Amino acid sequence: MSMAVEEYVGGPRAPELPEVTVTATRTRRDPFDLPQSISLFDAEEIAGPGMFVSAKGVAWRDAGIWFDERTSTTVDPIIRGFAGFNLLTLVDGNTLSTLWGEGGFGADDMYGKIDPEIVDRIEVIRGPSSALYGSNALGAVINVITRAGPIDFQEEGYAYGGRSKVTFGSAANAVGFRQEFFGAGEDFRYLVGGSARDFDDIRGGGDLGILEPSDGRERNWDFSGEMMVSDGRLLRLTVQDVHRDHVKRYYRPTQDNANDREAVGLFYEDSKGNATWDSLEARLYYQHKRDERRFFATDSEGRAVTVTYAGGLTATRKLGAGHVLTGGLAAELDRGDSPDDEQFTMTDPPPKSRAAPLSEWWNGGVFVQDEWEAHRRWSLLASARYDRMLFKTDVDGAYHPPQGDPQDDAIRENQGALTGGLGGVFKATEEIHLTGNWSRGFRQSAPNFGLRQLGDGVLIPNGLLDPTTSDNFELGLKSRSKGLRVDLAHYLSLIDNWQGDLRTVDSYNGSTWYDFNGNGVQDANEGYVQQTEGGDAFVKGFEARATWQPHAHVDAIPVNWSLDGSFAWNRGRVDGTDQHPEEEPLRHTQPMRLLLGLRWDETADPARGMWFEFRADMVGKYDDIPSDRAASDLAWREDPQDGTSGYLRDYIGTPGYTIFHLYGGMNLSKGTRVVLGIENLFDKKYRVAHSRMDAPGINFLASLEVWF
Repeated sequence: MSMAVEEYVGGPRAPELPEVTVTATRTRRDPFDLPQSISLFDAEEIAGPGMFVSAKGVAWRDAGIWFDERTSTTVDPIIRGFAGFNLLTLVDGNTLSTLWGEGGFGADDMYGKIDPEIVDRIEVIRGPSSALYGSNALGAVINVITRAGPIDFQEEGYAYGGRSKVTFGSAANAVGFRQEFFGAGEDFRYLVGGSARDFDDIRGGGDLGILEPSDGRERNWDFSGEMMVSDGRLLRLTVQDVHRDHVKRYYRPTQDNANDREAVGLFYEDSKGNATWDSLEARLYYQHKRDERRFFATDSEGRAVTVTYAGGLTATRKLGAGHVLTGGLAAELDRGDSPDDEQFTMTDPPPKSRAAPLSEWWNGGVFVQDEWEAHRRWSLLASARYDRMLFKTDVDGAYHPPQGDPQDDAIRENQGALTGGLGGVFKATEEIHLTGNWSRGFRQSAPNFGLRQLGDGVLIPNGLLDPTTSDNFELGLKSRSKGLRVDLAHYLSLIDNWQGDLRTVDSYNGSTWYDFNGNGVQDANEGYVQQTEGGDAFVKGFEARATWQPHAHVDAIPVNWSLDGSFAWNRGRVDGTDQHPEEEPLRHTQPMRLLLGLRWDETADPARGMWFEFRADMVGKYDDIPSDRAASDLAWREDPQDGTSGYLRDYIGTPGYTIFHLYGGMNLSKGTRVVLGIENLFDKKYRVAHSRMDAPGINFLASLEVWF
């Protein structure tokens, strides 16, 4: 093993250092000094629960990060009542979601397009962040920061090494392998790696047996290279290629999916500065996402392709009187087969046919932010951004809508959005900060094309609607004292122009209904409906997170022990509309949840670095479900593969449950590390709210990695 990586490998958990976020303000800041609610997770924290699915590792560390599950290969996060295209997900600050948001209200397979082995840390900024990141940052921003080469730049010569890792999970007979090589010279360093993972159908808890189909496999490779252009100036290139095939969604047993993502990022960082800026970051980004689906019932196959070109420039400058000014420009172009990745271009059997016209979405944004140390006890953070969007379609010969003239869907429309935020931190003491924050986020929805059958009826086309906005008001307390860290937040998000409701349309193109199943009879959901705008909604909630090292306050308790806990509760409502006169629950709130963890870290033998932890996940009953989702969403059915089956319980929802997990690890030798785990320790039969499959049963995890 190269001497250059010895400090990177082995030993117990590193001494606690100040946390740093790069996502919240686009500058390196300690979250303790910021008004937003921020969660940070490094690769070591999610090494157990995130062994195969990094998003699940985050959700099992923080009660306020929920998820729904539809396959053994990935999960979809839910944060503060928002999911899918209402959350903006980034990889190294570049979009994974795209402007129209993959998966609509549910991200489906999107988070599987990030290899968990390349994750260095994950930053979650709760609440709207459109002032810095634009559309889709309505409920939260999730920034996945990828690993760079672990060997630092050399004073002279060249150093190199590698890492091999194998992983196993029993619930899905999941097997993974990772191989990587890295090196560094005086002015460059790199990491190149490849991963392979295979998942069988997952076994559910209790007497559920095998949940078929829920299997999948993936083959990935990646590269990260950095060049020191000069002192304080760095150039970085990242390449990520993810290929997932034979991915099954349990609730759709007659389909087979393949997901590909290729992404290239080029970054330039200048931390030395000059007379104009103190720091500068420029980035260019290319992403190609391709989803393919085989429909066994009709022996047909379709695809949905989205290509992204993006760039940005951010500069920071310290001004007088305690001001730090950050400003920037952002531009993005998305091109796709359709603005909805569930509308496939059918390629087999020929001829090719589109469910929607080819679409382009252009976005340009300009933003400014001022961090002001107004007083030794007061700091303010103000931000503003303006986005201008252009959406246009290209109607080619492959687009044939079920009704009407295809050229009616040849559109070119513009829309703008103004967002911002204002937050403050009051430093009551060196150890206690009180925070207040207002921030506005927006999501610009794409138009609808063609005809699609939903639970309420047949959805007809509409043009570009006004953006959905969310104004989030939040009060918080952050405490950092010896051995104790506490974060409390109470929030209220007021949502304007919520586009989750549909209105009945008397006729479309001269007909009053569409015979979707071809039986010659108008069924309950074959009348016409159209997407509406102008609805109001809200979500409010409370979150708490804490970590405690008891030895700091009780000498009799050994220094090895630590405790952590988090709690989350929220409630959301959508105002009554013509279609649904009564107030309805917001679709993606979560059950009340309490997470507790007890951890032991070895201190007597740092080279061995042994640790273990016990975690309890306590979840309440959930029945806060909109009436239309109660009727149409398979998540609440006893059998998610059968929409006619009864509900899971004698009420519509999911019962509460408590599950337990064990994790542990140690260094077998210098450069050789093992991590073990047992999830769902007592093989509990349960279903995670919003999930369209039951949860895995007892799951034995193991990973072995060797550094050389």
